[in-house]
Amino acid sequence: MGHHLEITMEVNILGLMATALFIIIPTAFLLILYVKTAGSEEAA
Repeated sequence: MGHHLEITMEVNILGLMATALFIIIPTAFLLILYVKTAGSEEAA
């Protein structure tokens, strides 16, 4: 039973990491695009 619990914990951690990546990567991408757009608008 203890071993099964360990496997479940590992899967949960991997799932949380994957979810975090799916949230962080697009957010960072949008932030970079926004900063570039805002910067170019200020320059122009």
